Amino acid sequence: MTHTRVGRFHLVPHLTYLHSFRKDTQDTRLYNRTDYTATHIGFRPQLVLLSNPLHTLRSSVMFRCGIAYPRCRWIVPLLLLFAIVFDIIAIAATSGWVEDEDAKSHYANMWKQCRGRNDNWDCKSLMEFSWAQAVAALMIIALIILIIAFIISCVALCCMLNIALLPLIGALLIIIVVLQVIALIIYPCKFNELIFEGHYYYTWAYGFGWGATILCIGCAILFCCLPRYEDELSGLAKTKYIYSSA
Repeated sequence: MTHTRVGRFHLVPHLTYLHSFRKDTQDTRLYNRTDYTATHIGFRPQLVLLSNPLHTLRSSVMFRCGIAYPRCRWIVPLLLLFAIVFDIIAIAATSGWVEDEDAKSHYANMWKQCRGRNDNWDCKSLMEFSWAQAVAALMIIALIILIIAFIISCVALCCMLNIALLPLIGALLIIIVVLQVIALIIYPCKFNELIFEGHYYYTWAYGFGWGATILCIGCAILFCCLPRYEDELSGLAKTKYIYSSA
């Protein structure tokens, strides 16, 4: 390490990490700079960086820098897109909600139940039951709201950074979670009560419904928390310093 003498002071280089933001490109870059701290016999003035200490920087650099990159803002909307796909699979599946354990002679999806063997199946609609109609309505309404939330998230995060829309998306996702949880609980309860004839498994299509719900829960938490970091997301956070001597 080299020392530069200026009068009675020595300038000692120190490696500091700075977080800069360019408004024209809305791009955040992390770079190293050699800074100098003046030292003198018996007196060591130090400039301490508070807003981005090294240990905090290491733990949060992926979040702070990643979300600031336009290409990385697609991550959360992409999770919502996966949730949409999962819901479509669950709603459109021709089987996979319920299957009997032993003979594989009875299965059901959200819309109908079928009994038989091999290619001889006798299928009946579940829509004659009010609970099945409620399940279908809740799942479809949740899917429509999810598509709306996905479109708004693309506008808020990808087309232009609009922090004010994030709580709205979070609220929509909470509504989706409530609707889908109700639907996914009603279905097995009523199926076991009215149609249950032995041992059954709730299989892959039903699991996709829960997968979409879990993704919506995670995204709802993110969208509700992100507005607290508006300055960090927009790159306008000010670096705070404290002057101390030892």
